[in-house]
Parts: sequence; structure tokens; C-alpha cells
Amino acid sequence: MSSTIHPEGAVNDEVKPPPSWPPTDLIPLSLGFISLSNPFRKWCINMATPNNLFDQFILVCIIANSVIMAMSDYSNIEGMKAADGGVVPNMDDRWEPSTDGSAMNTFVASMEIPFNLIFLLECLLKIIGLGFYGKKENESAYIRDAWNKLDFFVVGISLLGMLPGLPNLSVLRTFRVLRPLRTLARSPGLRKIIGAVIDSIPDLANVIVLLCFMLLIFSIAGLVFWNGILHARCRLTPFPVKMPAGCEDIRDECWSTYVDTVVTYYGTNYYASGASETYDGSADPYRCLNVDNVDPDPSGSDGWTVDNSPWKIPQDCIWPIDTDDERVCSLEETGMHTCKAFAPTFGYSTCGSNFDSTGLPRFISSKIPYQSIDRMVDGEFIGGLNYGYTSYDNIFRSFVTTFQACSMEGWTDIMYQTMDAWSVVPAVLIFVLLVLLGGNIVLNLVLAVVSSSLDKLDEDEDEEEEEEEEEGDEGKVEEVEVYTGLKAIVKNPRFGQIIMACILINTVVLACDHDGIEDNVDLVAILDMLNEILTFIFLGEMLLCIAALGPKEYFSEAFNCFDATIVVLSMFDFIYAKTLPAGEESGGGAVSALRGARLLRVLKMAKEWETMQTLLKLIAKTVLEIGNFGILLLLFIFIYSLCGIQFFSNRMVFDDMDAPVDIKDYDKWLEYYPDRPRSHFDSILWAMVTVFQILTGENWNACMYDGWRCSTVPELAVLYYLSLVIFGAFIVMNLFLAILLGNFEGNEDLMKDDTEPHWSAISAEVNVEQMAIAKTLGDRWKTKATLQTAARPSFANKDSQLKQEALAKAEQQAEEDANLAAEQEKSKLTAEATRKAIKEAEAKAEKLKEERESERQARIDSYTSLYIFAKSNPIRKICADISEHKLFDQLILVCILVSSFCLALDNPLSDQESGFNKALKALDLIFSIIFMIELVTKVIALGFVMHEGSYLRNPWNMLDAAIVLISILSLAEAVEGGSLKALRTFRVLRPLRMIKRFPELKLVVDALVSSVPDACNVIVISCLFLLLFAILGVGLFKGSFSSCMGDGYDGLDAPLQDFLNQYPDDAGNEYALNTYELFKTSTSGAYNDLFESAADPALCELVFNPKKGKMTSRSICECIFQDGGAGDAAWEPVTMQNFDNVGLAFNLLFEITTTEGWVDVMYAAVDQMGKDMQHKRDANLGNIAFFLLFMLIGAFFVMELFVGVVIDNFNRLREKKGGNIFMTDEQQQWAKTQAFIMKIKPEKKIKPPGGAFGDWCYNFVMPNINPKFDQGIMACIMINSLTMSMEHHGQSSTFKVFIEAANYVFAAVFTVEAILKLTGMRWGYFRDNWNKFDFIVVIGTDLGIVLTLAVGSGIGPVASIARMFRIGRLVRLINSAKSIRTLFNTLVTSIPSMANIGFLLMILFFIFSVMGVQSYAKISLNDDMTVHANFQSILESFLLLFRFATGENWNGFMHSLMDDPDGCVMDHAEMIYNASAPFCVSESDYPNCTPINGCGSGASISPRIYFYSFTLGVSFVMLNLFVGVVLDAFDNSEEGDILGPEDMDKFTTTWAEFDPEGTWHIQVNQLKQFVDDLDKPMGFGKEYHASDDELLNRMRETGMWDIPYTVENGKNYVEITHVASSLAKKLMKSEQGETFQELPAEHPLTLKMLSSVTDLNLTVGQLFMNEATSKLKTKKTLTALGIDPSPIAGAKKPDLPPIVQGKTEEEKEKNVEAPAPPPPAAEEEKKEEVKEGEDAARDE
Repeated sequence: MSSTIHPEGAVNDEVKPPPSWPPTDLIPLSLGFISLSNPFRKWCINMATPNNLFDQFILVCIIANSVIMAMSDYSNIEGMKAADGGVVPNMDDRWEPSTDGSAMNTFVASMEIPFNLIFLLECLLKIIGLGFYGKKENESAYIRDAWNKLDFFVVGISLLGMLPGLPNLSVLRTFRVLRPLRTLARSPGLRKIIGAVIDSIPDLANVIVLLCFMLLIFSIAGLVFWNGILHARCRLTPFPVKMPAGCEDIRDECWSTYVDTVVTYYGTNYYASGASETYDGSADPYRCLNVDNVDPDPSGSDGWTVDNSPWKIPQDCIWPIDTDDERVCSLEETGMHTCKAFAPTFGYSTCGSNFDSTGLPRFISSKIPYQSIDRMVDGEFIGGLNYGYTSYDNIFRSFVTTFQACSMEGWTDIMYQTMDAWSVVPAVLIFVLLVLLGGNIVLNLVLAVVSSSLDKLDEDEDEEEEEEEEEGDEGKVEEVEVYTGLKAIVKNPRFGQIIMACILINTVVLACDHDGIEDNVDLVAILDMLNEILTFIFLGEMLLCIAALGPKEYFSEAFNCFDATIVVLSMFDFIYAKTLPAGEESGGGAVSALRGARLLRVLKMAKEWETMQTLLKLIAKTVLEIGNFGILLLLFIFIYSLCGIQFFSNRMVFDDMDAPVDIKDYDKWLEYYPDRPRSHFDSILWAMVTVFQILTGENWNACMYDGWRCSTVPELAVLYYLSLVIFGAFIVMNLFLAILLGNFEGNEDLMKDDTEPHWSAISAEVNVEQMAIAKTLGDRWKTKATLQTAARPSFANKDSQLKQEALAKAEQQAEEDANLAAEQEKSKLTAEATRKAIKEAEAKAEKLKEERESERQARIDSYTSLYIFAKSNPIRKICADISEHKLFDQLILVCILVSSFCLALDNPLSDQESGFNKALKALDLIFSIIFMIELVTKVIALGFVMHEGSYLRNPWNMLDAAIVLISILSLAEAVEGGSLKALRTFRVLRPLRMIKRFPELKLVVDALVSSVPDACNVIVISCLFLLLFAILGVGLFKGSFSSCMGDGYDGLDAPLQDFLNQYPDDAGNEYALNTYELFKTSTSGAYNDLFESAADPALCELVFNPKKGKMTSRSICECIFQDGGAGDAAWEPVTMQNFDNVGLAFNLLFEITTTEGWVDVMYAAVDQMGKDMQHKRDANLGNIAFFLLFMLIGAFFVMELFVGVVIDNFNRLREKKGGNIFMTDEQQQWAKTQAFIMKIKPEKKIKPPGGAFGDWCYNFVMPNINPKFDQGIMACIMINSLTMSMEHHGQSSTFKVFIEAANYVFAAVFTVEAILKLTGMRWGYFRDNWNKFDFIVVIGTDLGIVLTLAVGSGIGPVASIARMFRIGRLVRLINSAKSIRTLFNTLVTSIPSMANIGFLLMILFFIFSVMGVQSYAKISLNDDMTVHANFQSILESFLLLFRFATGENWNGFMHSLMDDPDGCVMDHAEMIYNASAPFCVSESDYPNCTPINGCGSGASISPRIYFYSFTLGVSFVMLNLFVGVVLDAFDNSEEGDILGPEDMDKFTTTWAEFDPEGTWHIQVNQLKQFVDDLDKPMGFGKEYHASDDELLNRMRETGMWDIPYTVENGKNYVEITHVASSLAKKLMKSEQGETFQELPAEHPLTLKMLSSVTDLNLTVGQLFMNEATSKLKTKKTLTALGIDPSPIAGAKKPDLPPIVQGKTEEEKEKNVEAPAPPPPAAEEEKKEEVKEGEDAARDE
């Protein structure tokens, strides 16, 4: 379905032809005086014609103007001007590119006026031709077009920017790049994309509202709980101290001397044992505010207020910080970090804040002694604490911090801070809940919304393509061609197999390249020889194919052209290599990365590999489709890059205190400019790279902190980054993924099975033509074929099967055919015959199942178990009885659960000789024996493996057996020096045994495992793409990711450092001193001793005699720093990953596909100067393209394709098991609607309680009587939310009292609300879930207030409880906001579906957590493995894995485990628990504890295997399945449902009038009145009273006559679900028309609907017929008595006064049937006579 974008942004479903030109609604007088007959205006109108030459010229000017804008050189800005070869400051605040000394900026400035005049001319011509505004009917007027409004705004801003003396408006000029959208909107492909975005705006708005609402709740929660607590740091003194006189710079020696003095003083006079008791504050010469009325602990005085605080007047003091401890501490000692328990620097410290307990600043605002930062922020202005920006001091910062956590970037750092400062468990729960709800669910709804809009636009296009394919297939005739001669050779499959083998050999040759390969001369020679041989083999193949097929036929195929191009490029490369002088290389090594032709040979596999050929074709198709999107993406990046340059260029320069350096301090600015952040906006290239980095989500928060620090208006900087993340990362990139996955979703060619169909298994009713169509269309045909025309073929594996299995399959197929035949016949039968057919089909299926089971059991019984135990053997019988008993299976399940719990308690850091651990070992032995007994019992009962039905024939039993075997073997640890101790780690697999005992989990795992083989093609191709980039990366970057680093290098003399760097000059020429002799001569031998007197002369040999005459930085570094004579430095890797060989490169690329750490690798690649050369910042900017291309293809294409295919296949298999695989589109739509109806529940009608006050309360609180009451309550909730969000750190006493009073008032309001509702509704109040939630909130709030007033507000837990319930009120807003409620209900309905996957995910988390504890608990802590993030306990391990599942630095943590520190213990068993000095696990263990110092390489499981397995299995697959359930729930709520929640609410409300007690049933005689009262579209509505005939007809049309009823106490009842289903069916039939189909008889919904029916023969229609028969008899009786019975037929219910006399004009327009006019009075009298006669007849 295509769309047209109109100027106003509206999207029409139909593409309308372009309007005639000129428009017919032009303004008669343009600008009030230029008429339509004016020749100049006519010319202007012609110039304004769309798509004419003038329009194309303007487009070219727009593009040229955009390019020229990007050419501005921001390294030369206003305020700098050249003078005497130097730069002197001449500052102003415009920050504009300067034309002084910059030819580029001069050119850009000179082009500004011409472009502005051109755009002004265009604007004036259109205004004159079209008129400016006009009246409403003049739609073609200039300003009425949305694009023209944009043009007018941009032109106006540009002209204003040219006027002298005005503020800087240059940033607004960047919006001129939006002009191309006006022309691009005419492109069909781009129109579809824009249409999808515009169509999704309402749903996107709902998602964003839900996201903001959720963020607001968590933000207010953070504001309430964590206000002001993140300022606390560990201080070196117990109190703030006075500033030292005359010492104003922290870098001066006097400052360190003063700090040492006060620390020594307090160490002796306060911290020493017993000293605090005798401490005399009045004698303290250093303490700040040394007065008697000050609490000795200024941070803990709860009695202070803002008015009486001694810190009301800030003091000229300071509180020295322990700079070695960068963690936040807990003021109330309830958090994880208390300075008293852990003070490694001096042995003592105190937790304190620069703010007192009321939020007042203790100290004056001054940059002394730090010079760059204010004294008040010295506690948090460090990178480890995000410079204090992630805090909860006010609602703005709280919201930004919460948003960052929701984006799952840097969220753990914030969580760790709250854990340290507040409390561990509550903080973890809040942040995990935030990430789960926000990051994994709500944000993914954005992808669901965009994908849904794209799918809707693609539906019509797909249908048209399918129709074209079907038409093409009908006219296609297969021709059989016999190949002879050379053609027979090239078409022979063996020939293709040989070429494929050569390609694989070529791939191996390419992959052999590695760092240092040049030292292996023999290997180089072999690889070169193989490369030449393969080159000529491929050349021969090409020539042979051309000779056999002919040039025309050969080059008519695209892949042959691609193949020929590779061969030609390979020959050019071969010739070039042969023409080089001897000893010179074209790229270094046998396989150079620059030889792209050799690398592209891998893609030749596409010629012989059909699946890869299909994938490449789809990629080509996708590239064309995302081409338009690429333009939008590029434009988006370009706009934000230009805006970023305007905001931040040259501003991101920070000193050694991380404070921004003002460019006015030009000398300091020049000093620190080279060390500016890597992500900056100083040029258009780096600006675009930075924007792209933020779009990938990598470290976007760090970029925001840099912008926040350097911006003069921080709020605008934050808004810039947040908008970039929301519109870019959340929407634009999701649009890219939606387009990408849309082309691959459901593609059968990528996952098809190569086996041929087993034709005997296909139903006999399927003819050859239908099979041909099915083969052509693939799996798509199942959505089009109906059960009346064809049955779906069942494909089986062509591999030989056992005879018994074949028989079982044949019987199963016969059953399916019988079911299908019954389904086909069912549609032709009457309702009664349908029910009969269903029963017969079910009976036949059950019979076949029983026969199959009995035959299978007979075959099993015919075998002897273990060749010992026959069927009649009593031992086998006992074992069979035990294994089949339910209690036995439940016992095993309990044992699995208990043993798993024991595994979680087993910690290597605990005392292994303690009684507790001995008990765990004993239980482990007992459980191992129990599981072994279970295995032996089942093996005896079923047999081992040799026959069908034996124990190991079941895959789940194979898993059980493997786990039991591992458990038994792991007991070898009990033997001294046992070699199988490592197997103990794999005991954690025991929880997997629970899966087969839960059918729902087993279904998920079966479907997931079954999807893996079908996705293998895509997995292999994904790996192939990674291999291609890995080979290319090895050639480009091998041996180049290391550098000379250390303090010694930084302190080298300039000549020596230049010699080591060997940097080329600006022209690219080699460094002049490129030999030791030249360096020695130039420095006059000043450094001879450093080189020639080295301790190990062999390390300096390469300096004196470099390889191939070329000096390397590595040889110089290793020579001069070998013995520390020149300082402490070494040749070390720059990054943890590298491209030194294909294996390492493949691992690196796999890691960065998760977008973690890719920018660090890119920076290393950009800085590298070649193999063994010193890095230089931004030396090779061209390498950026490699990583940007890989991120687009590898991270956003290949890996998403892999994940998408697995999920898509999993969903299809799940549908197949759920019975949806044979259903048509119409049936699936009906199934979704019926599933929606099955969730309906009756409501109990709440009646007035009686009594004056009770009835008044009832009438006052009931929404249907007094809706203003609920509206008022919602208003109170919103005002209460506003007041809570107004809290802030450091608020005044008056403001605090106001907030508390407001909270008390609102608590009273909500309490009164609950009392009124309880009085008016009585127990009916608790029937509504929202009322239950309200009641809990009210009780919790009131209880918190009472406890607070009783025990004081200082009680932390009490205050937290009261605050928590106060925040809970916000959730009530969900019920009042329709859009939020709909999305919220969608998420709620997906909870059952998420439960199975979530439970399986928990099992996997548990397994990996226990495995991590057993393997890595004894590894020493480092920069990544910290006290917060480690494997030292099961809970910490679980939290750490959850962090890794969000992608937070998982690869950095892995590499830190693999990096063994000096002196670590390789064998973890050597680290034995010491009771007197246990392992240092928590702060309370210090200082008398044993440090944990194990090596990562000594772990029982390799960290790389562990983390890769977790990332693949959990992060890539399981979490995506978890999220996929939510997306599926959203799709189900969007498509196929003709009824919405509002319709169901109306239905249940009307039902409650007839079923006030909510019994699920009403009497049959109430059905007519129910349908009459029910609102449209299901009923007639109360405004219209239908006649009996109308009601009966409606009920018959809806199938309500076929509803079964039950008889209780002599009354006939129908169930609510049957009634709702029949009414919905009427609507579905009216929508689908003749294509409507009932669900199959075996469908779960059909069976569920009939499960409550006791007798299918009792239907409502029969009762109506009996009633009609009774009336007919009455009529005959009355006729016999001489009474006219005619009025009876049209009699209407006497209790329903008619309100409509006939059809009104409005009803005629709506096609509503008006009721018959009321009968006259005479007729009424006649009816009374008839009624009396009828009563008399009945009496007679």
C-alpha cells in the first residue's frame, strides 16, 4: 500500500496523480495588488511549477550549500588572528569560523550571500506567483504548504543572521538542510518510509507517553529516596577544616604539607583508640566552626533545620577527600560503603558531604584551592562519579539520570552509587525493574510500532507480488536441456564441487595471515605459491565457462559478472606483484589486506552455494530499499553534526582537573587541546562519527557529560543529547532495523530444508497444479490456500527410517487427512452436523492415538532390556511401575530443586572444612546416588539404547544421563589429587533436568532447538561475513595495536621521543632520522650510553640493524626501557583486542557486534602508524570507514539477521505446535478475536447499600452516576505528583513544610475517597483490581504517616515505606489515560507468555551464575572486577550476569579476567581458607583478612568460552525471545481485532444488568432484552428498541441460535463467552465477507469453547422454535374460540416505551432501521383482549 505525503503531513492511502498546474484556487491578488493576468505573475507561476528546471536548480543549490556549510574550518575561529607567525587572543563570544588566515573559511563566507540571495529569490517568486496566505479555500497559497513554511523560516533566519549587531543565529541556519525533504518526498521508496513514520506517530506518541510516565515514576522515586545522598565521600578528617593561610593551589607543596599535618593531628587526637572520648573540640586548631553548640558529627544532626543550621552561613573551609577512594559512601551507614569499615589509605576516614543534613552548602563558592572547579563540587566532580551529573537532587537531574539508566548505558555505575550510599537490595530491585520495564520492554515497543507501520504499507505490495508470481508460474513451461561438450563439463556438479573446494582452500590461505608471518619464510613461500595456483585455476574456470556458454550467456548472469571481476582484479594484482623489485612487498606478508581481489574470492562461493546466492540477492534488494533510508540517516546525522559543531566545537577542552578550559585563556587552551576527548565536534568528520557513535548507543552518556561540562547552558546540551538518543537511537535506527528485518522475515529460501517432499505423504486431494504452486510460493501458500481447495503438504526427511517409525508417520498423516477432510465437510453441513463431525473427528483421532500407542508399547515390550530383563521379569515390572509413578517423578523434581539450591550455597571462598560445607558435600553425594538410582531404574524399565523407546532414544533422557554421569565423576574430587575435579563445575547443569518436567518449558526448548538446524545457513553466512572482515582487518592492522607507554615514555627528552616515534612529516615523507647513525650524529652522541651500554644488547640489535633497513618504534622502546634506566615504560597493547591473527580478529569483531567497545578499537586503528610503530592521534582517519562499514553490516545487519531468523523460525514452530500452521489468514484473524473474547469476565453489579448516607455515597462515587468524582481524584493525583516532583536538594524550611503539608492533605483526600467508596460500594469495592491497589496505597500511606509521627521522621525504613506508598499513587494515572492503559494492558496480557521464557531464562542465569562462582570467585579484583561486580557469591554473580545481558562492558570484564596480574596464584586450590584471616569479601572483613589473588587463566572454565556462550545463548537469543513476546503481544493488539477493550467494557457492563452477581450465566429468555440494550456494534443500543422480529433475525444471523444452553433448577442458562463469541462472529463475517472461515475442530480455542458444554443438542434456537410452536398452537386455539390472533405476531414488549417514531434523516444516513410506530390505543385494547383470551385458553 503506497502513500502520498501532503504538505500538511497527512498520509493518504491512495496515490493521487499530481494536480494540474497552475492550481485553480490561486489568490486573485497576490500581495494585495498583483492580479492573475499580470505577465510577471504568470512567469512566477511557471517558475514555481514542481519538478521543472528551476526546481532542480534549487535542489542542486541546497545540496551545494549543505556541503559548503560542512567545509567550515572550526580550528580557526573568531578571536584568533595570525600575528608574527603566532596566534594571539582577541576574543569575543561568537565562536564563529574566522576568515583570518583560512582560505577555506573565506570561501565558505563568500558563498553565504549568493546562496541566501538564490533562496530569497525562490521564496519571492513563489510568494508572488502563488500568493502569500489567502483565504481558507486558497490551499495553494505559499505559506499554506508545510515545506514552504520551513523554507520561509530558514530564509528569514539566514537573512537575520547576515545583519550586523544581532545575536548569533547561525545554528538556526543549519535547518536549511531540511529543504531536500521536500523533493525527496516525491520518491516512492522514501514516501513509504516517511509514510510509515507519520502513520506510526500516534502509536509512537503513546509509547513515548508511557515511557515518560514510567520514567517520571522512577524519577520521583529517586528524588524521594536519593535526594542529596550522592554527594558523600570518604574524608581524611572527621570534620571540615579551615583553609590554610597563604596556600591557595592544590598543586603547591604547602597544600600537601597541610593535609599531612591535619591528618596526623586527627589520627592521634581523634581516631586513635579511645581518643574520640577525650577529644576537646575547643582546643582543635584546625576544625571549622569550632563552637560548643555544634554537633560533633555535622553530617548526622537530624535536629537541624535550614533556619538554625550552623552552616546557614557558608564558611571558608574545606573537607579533605580521600582521593584513592572514588566511591560514594553512606552517611547513615546503611549502604554498602562505610568509610569506617574500609579506609585503605590512612587506616581511618569519615563519610561526609559538602552539604549539611538540610542541604545547605557548608563552604563558600570558590575555586580555591582547585583553581578549575568549585570547592563545593570537589566530592563528585570526577569521571568515576559522572562529574556529579547523575544525581537525584531535583526533578530535572533525576529524570536525566533515570533516562540514562533506562537506555542501559552506564546504568550500573548509577546503581552502584546508590548501593554504596543508600541500601543494596532495594537499589538493585529498583534499577533491575527499571531496566526490565524500560530498556527491555517499553523501548522495544518503538520497534514494534515502526515495524507495524511498515508492515501495513507492505501488505498490498506483497499481495501484488504474489499475484504476479502466480500468474508467471501459470504461463511457465519447463524445458529440459541436454548439455554436451564443454557445456556438459561446466554444468557438471562435480565441476562445481571442485571449484568450491578451491574456494575453501583459498579461504584457508587468506586466513593463514598473522602477525610475524614474514619471519616464517617457508610458510610465506607456500602461501604465495598456493595463491598463484588458485589465481590461475579461477582464471581457467572463467575462460572455460566463457568458451562453453559463450560470452553473451556467461555475462548475462550477474554472479558470473561478479566472478569475472574478481578474476580480473586477481590477475592485475598478480602482475603488479611480479613487476615489483626484488625484496619489495606490496603489502607485507603473503596475503596483503590491500589485495582486495583475493579477499573477494570468498564471495565466489555464492556461485556454487545457492543459499548464499539467495542471501546476497536479498542483501542487494535490501540495499536498494534502504538507499532512501540511507539518505534520511545521512541527513539526520548531518543536521545533528552541524548543530553539534555550533554548540560544542573547540569547547571540549579540559584540564587535569577535568574542568573546561575557556578559549579566552588561550595558552592553557592550547596546552590541553591535544588531550581533548576523542568524541568531539571540532570537525565535520568527527562530529558525524560522534553522532553515529551515539546512534549505536556506545558511551553516549560519556559524550553527554563532556557536552554538559563545557556548555554555558547545560540544559540545552542535555536536550541536544537526549533528543539525539530519542529520535536517532530509538526511532531512526529502529526504522533501519525494521526495514532490514522486513526483507528477511519469513524468507523460506534461507531456512529451507534441502530434502525433497515425500510425495506419498501428501493428501490425495491435492492435485499436481496445487503442488506446483506450493513449491513455487514456498511456505507463503499456507496463508492463501483454504481448506476447501487444498491441504498443506507434509514434508518428511528422505533419509531411511525404521519401518516402525514410517508406519507411525503414515498413521499420523492418515489422522491429519481425516481431520482435514472432516474440516472440509464441516463447512457444508448444518450446525448440528458440524457438532457431529467435530465429535467424530475427535473420536477418530483419539482412536488412532490409542492404536498407535498400543502398537508402540507392544513393540517396546517385545524387546529385552539390557539383554537381561524380559517383559515378564519382576524386577523390570517393579522398575517400570516406579518410573511411571507420579510420586517418583515429583520426588526427583524435589531432589533437583534442593540439589540446585545446595549448589547455590556452595562457595569456594567459604571454609570447606566447616560443618556446613561438609553437609553440602554429603547432600551432593546423596543426590548423586538418587539420580543414579533413577537412571538405573529407567534403563531397566525401558532398555538402554538398542531399540525403539529405550532410555537414550529420548534426547531429554540423554541430557539427564550426561548430567548424572558428570555428577558421579565429579565425586572424584574426594580422592586426593583427583584429575576430574574440574567436572564439579558442570554439576550446575542439574537445573536443566527440570525443563522436561514442565511441558511449557519443554515446548519452548523444543521449538528453539528445532529452529537451529533451519537457521544454520544464516549462521554460517553470518560467520562468513565476520571472517571476511577479520581477514581484511588482519591485513590492515596486524601488529599495530601496541605502543610504548608509561611514565618513562612521557618523560623522555624531545629528541629521544621524536626518534622513538619515527613520525613522518606533514607531506608523508619518512622521519629524517630513520637510522641510529643519523640520530647519533644529530644529537652529538648524547644518548650513546642509553643504547650502546644496555644490559641486554640483543634487545638493541634491531636498533643498530633494523629489519629491511626500516626503523621501528618497538625496537627503540624495548632497547631503552629494558632495565628501567630511562624510566618505567614498555611496549604494551593499546587495547585488549587486536587483529594479530584471524582467530583474534574474528573474536574482536564478534565482540563489537554487540556495540560494546567498538569506538576504542576504532581509535586504536585510527592512531596506528603501522606494524611496531608508535601510535599518533588521528594519523589514519581513513580507517574510520572500516569500522563504520562493519558496524552497519556486522552489528546492524548480519547479527540482527541471525537473531531475527532464529526468532522468526521459533515463532513459526510455536504456531505449528499451537495449531495455527494449517489456518488461513481469515481463520487466524478470527482466532485472535476469539482468544480476546475468551479473556472476558463478568462484572458483579454493585447495588446501593441502603440508608440515606450509604445511598448518597453510592451516588457520589459511582463513575456512571457522578463521573466528576473520579475526575477530581485524578486531578488530585496529578497535583500531588507535581508537588512531589518539586522537592529538591537544599530546599528551604518553608518549602519543606509546604510539601509535607500537601502530602498530608492529599493523604487525607485519598483516605476520604476510600471511606466514601467503602461506604457506598461495601464489599463491591474490592471487586475491582484498581480499587484493591488504591486501598493498599491508602493504608500504606496512612500507616507510614502514623509511624512517622509516632517514632519520628528520622527512622529510615519507616520514612522509606511512607514514601514508597506515596509514589504508588502515580500508578493510578494509568487507569485514567486511555492510551497508556491500552499499552499497559498489552504488556499485562503478555505476562503469561513471558513467564515460560522468563523461567527458562532464570534457569540459564542460575546455571551461569553458579558456574561463575565456582570458576571465578578466587580471581583477584581489578578495574573491572570490583567489589560491586564479581563472582564471589551467587547473588552478586546473578546481578553481574544481568548487567552483561544488557551489554554493559561484558567484553571488557572478560578481558580483565584473562589478564593475570603479577604475583597471582595460578592454582586456585592453593588458596585455602584461614579461619583467623578469612578471604576479603566485604568491607567488614578488613583489615584482618586474606586478599583474593587468583589468576584468571587458572579458572576451570576459560573466560572466553564462558562469556561467548552466555552472550550467544542469553543476550542474543533468549532475551530477544523474551522481548519478542512483548512485540508479538503488541502486534496481536493491533491486527485482526475488530473489537477493542472499550467494546468489551460495554458488553460486560450491559451483562451485569442481567447477571448482577457475576455468575457467568443469564437466562435464555433475557437474551432478547440483552441484545436490545447492548451498544453498537454488537447490539442495537438503548436509544433504539428493536422488535421481536429484528431481535430474532439478529440473533439468528450472529449464530446465537446455535449457542448451547444448560438447565439448572428448571431454568435455561447461556454462558457469557458463547454470547460474546456469537456477536463477534457477526462482525467478523461482515468484515471478511465470503472469505470467513470457522476455526478447525481441533483448534484449542474450539475445544475450550466446547469444554463447558454438557449437551451439544441443547441450543437456544430449539427453545425459540419451541416458543414459536407454542405461539402457533395458541393462535389456532384463539381462532377456534373466535378471537382474532393477528395482533400477537407484532406485539411488542409492554415495558419498553417507544422513543422513535420512524427513521430520521440522520438514521437514514447511518442506515439504521427505525422501529415500527407505536400501535394506536385501539390496538392496545385489542391486545389486552388477546392476552385475556390467551390466558383463558391456557387455563382450559
